[in-house]
Amino acid sequence: MFRKDMAAYNLIMFHGPNIVASEGATWKRHRRAARAAFSEKSYSLVWEEAGRTLEEWFDTIRSISEPEVEVDMVSSLSKVTLNVIASAGFGEHFPWDNPIQAGSNQLPFFTSVVQAVHLTIWRALIPKWAYYLPVPVFLKTKLSYEEMDRHVINLIQEGKTSLDIYQILGAMDAYGLFHEVFMLAGHDTTAHTTAFITGILALYPNIHARIREEADALWPGAHLNPVVRNSSAYKEDFHRLTYAQAVLNETLRHFPPEPVIPRIVGENSVLPGTKRDPADPGSHMFEQSFSVPLSKGDIVVADIYGLHMNTHYWGPNASEFDPDRFLSSDWPKHAFMPFLTGPRSCLGRGFAIAEAVRIVATIAQDWDLMCRDDLMRMPRKARWDLLLRWRQDVTMTPLDIKLVFKKRSG
Repeated sequence: MFRKDMAAYNLIMFHGPNIVASEGATWKRHRRAARAAFSEKSYSLVWEEAGRTLEEWFDTIRSISEPEVEVDMVSSLSKVTLNVIASAGFGEHFPWDNPIQAGSNQLPFFTSVVQAVHLTIWRALIPKWAYYLPVPVFLKTKLSYEEMDRHVINLIQEGKTSLDIYQILGAMDAYGLFHEVFMLAGHDTTAHTTAFITGILALYPNIHARIREEADALWPGAHLNPVVRNSSAYKEDFHRLTYAQAVLNETLRHFPPEPVIPRIVGENSVLPGTKRDPADPGSHMFEQSFSVPLSKGDIVVADIYGLHMNTHYWGPNASEFDPDRFLSSDWPKHAFMPFLTGPRSCLGRGFAIAEAVRIVATIAQDWDLMCRDDLMRMPRKARWDLLLRWRQDVTMTPLDIKLVFKKRSG
């Protein structure tokens, strides 16, 4: 009935169809091939690698002599999540500081991936012949993608992959596979969502304190001796971080990765609807049914953000940030779609959730998070609006979340 508007996905199809930007038999083939990479084994791997990568990041912050350090959360967490998927998925762990050698045309794997991600739009828009023009951004794009290809092919040939990658190779070439895993693991989605969460923790110290309390119960004294967390296992520990999961869900409700989803109508049809009293949308009184005729080829848009803010499902405080709503057993699961639902739901959902919960719980346990001084003088609503601004790229992307990190005392 409703199919993807493939024109809207041209940006991510520069190397050919993939599980996000495909339909029909092509999509089914990609989904079957990619499903093998995402199992509880992968959740355990990402849990361990996230912990290891976070400790390396924290060490660099601790090495700064200042008691308070300003941190760019989007940049730092993007580096964390890229490192995690490269390590968990491809057996390649990068040191946190991995500089490029001056005058070298060979980039380290991590650097090539970071640059390739940032240059995606150029990769999508530039014709191949333009890569040889003496334009710096064109040359940088060409080098980044060539180097990323080289590293990925070497890793696969050396058998260093960790996520049962060889089960997928029959359906995709090495580069397509790498891009597929990255998209499914949602490294950018996880980085952006956890960046939003850290901003929220700085705005709501009471929420931060509750996550810290939960983490302290699970990993006693780990903020003083991080070795305590080394033995943490996904299977035993994830389900004990229930409040951290609730905060993640509430963040995804306010900041869904794709706030609107376009679809093309596949055949003439009629879409039923219900009007409600705008003064009391949560009530079933004054409901009035109506219908919308749809013609084949029409474009419809699913308003995920509107669904998440609908007071009919989420109550009169729908616009407020309240993680406790997800601690109840009767929250409206049918009205929560950050990863979509049904057969087109995100295969990497469990992978991303495991990674995000480990990141949030660990940061909350070890660090006090504060807004910059210029924001602290504002009312909290104004701070929210300024700190958590976003733009829509491939996913919802925070604009400028910079926080002050202060090592937890005691």
